[in-house]
Amino acid sequence: MGALLDELHDVLDRFAALDSWDGSSVEDARRASGRLASAKARIDGVLVSVASALRSAVTSAGGSVAEVSSIMSGEFGGDRRDAQALVNLGEQLQHAPATGSRLSSGGVSREQAGVIARGLAALPDSVAQADRDAAERALLEAAPTMTLVDLRRRATRMREAFEDVAQADAHEDAVLVDQEQAAWAQASFWMREHKPGLFKGGFTLPELQAQMLKTMLEGISAPRRFHLETGNHGGGAGRARASGGRANGRRATGSGAAGGEGHEGGPVPPDWARGSEDAVAEPARGGWPRTGAQADAEIDAAELAEAGGLPMDTAHREGRALAQLCEHLPLDKLPGAGGISAVLTVNLDYETLAVGVRAATLSTGGRVSAGEVRRLACGASLIPQVFDGKSLPLDLGRARRLFTNHQRRAAENRYGGCAFPGCDRPPGWTEGHHWREPWAAGGTTNLDDLAPLCASHHRRVHYEHIPARLRDGVLEFFVAPRGGGPKEWRSNNRWRVGPLAR
Repeated sequence: MGALLDELHDVLDRFAALDSWDGSSVEDARRASGRLASAKARIDGVLVSVASALRSAVTSAGGSVAEVSSIMSGEFGGDRRDAQALVNLGEQLQHAPATGSRLSSGGVSREQAGVIARGLAALPDSVAQADRDAAERALLEAAPTMTLVDLRRRATRMREAFEDVAQADAHEDAVLVDQEQAAWAQASFWMREHKPGLFKGGFTLPELQAQMLKTMLEGISAPRRFHLETGNHGGGAGRARASGGRANGRRATGSGAAGGEGHEGGPVPPDWARGSEDAVAEPARGGWPRTGAQADAEIDAAELAEAGGLPMDTAHREGRALAQLCEHLPLDKLPGAGGISAVLTVNLDYETLAVGVRAATLSTGGRVSAGEVRRLACGASLIPQVFDGKSLPLDLGRARRLFTNHQRRAAENRYGGCAFPGCDRPPGWTEGHHWREPWAAGGTTNLDDLAPLCASHHRRVHYEHIPARLRDGVLEFFVAPRGGGPKEWRSNNRWRVGPLAR
């Protein structure tokens, strides 16, 4: 055994001595990846055999199964959970010999073998051995073409290998009921203050609710399309982005396609018309549309500009999406305690709300900036309790400061979504913004004062004090073009804005 292990390490040393894989072709790298994964599976198969042998030796000597994982983790890595998983898989594979053989030959991964073995173990004792063997063969045949998630789902319907569809449906439903009940019992949530101004937490959710949450967060944080804006100079760049950017959050193929096809299926522009791929603000040359690479680079730059320097990775984007989701929950529909609805209030004096920079106090004791309070005061995310110098409540409620549902519906029909230049957020994710004069400074709550803005742009307008105006019935904001340059009056050109009173 020792000599074989030495030979194995010698071979791995030769791989480690390779200078680089950088010169490999895509096909060579793909083939190497598959063969190395198969080799890893074979090593995992040997580890499972070692774990089973060690388990037998320890228990024969009067020891407990728990000692096996302790011994294995102490030898390398220190991961008792992983060592215990090897022990458990070895025990499960005793009842799935074909799967164990396939793992040892590198035909399935350790994770795939575990899914198959656990699926077989879940079958009732009344299932005949011939039917078990048929189910195992069906899963082994399907494993190379399926993801782990799909293989797991297929395992719940393995009865199709030896029963009719109706029986398989009934079995799957019973399995899912047990799974859902167990998941509901294990649902948990925790949250604590991480540092001043920041909380961290975690949760365990049943699959249905987790997928609902994931869908909502992905809908909020999905890559944006920035072709929906124009300035007073014609908006040619915006139209170029529309023809060469992403569709449904995915990159367009752009120019350079086979057969001489380029932008929108047309001819490839000559070299002199292509311009620099890095010059994202450079206009099209000679009437040629921008190339796909130029459009992609411009959209990437726009997304970075939209983030305002914030991290753009998926985890951070979805974290900000979760914060936006919390602000948009229908508080009046949530259950309350003792007749009190689940609404957060904030206490501050009138001067702070109108023009001040003094922090405000939440009903939970937390502190928030006055700017954040003024932004949220435009909507129904919290109820401000405004006090005068004697701590007497001056305004308790929201009826006079909020736009009514009828006003919001009318604004949705007028704007079709977020009114900020280039934004494509739908009406359901917008908030009512008092664009003429903030409500906190005495602004009125009339329909003509309402500009629907998504949470991101609503925050930006308040924090950057972006001015707005009405020009020829079109609402415009004074912002810089996404490609860079001086600020100018720009509007969202996706939605047809009807005439507004000045």
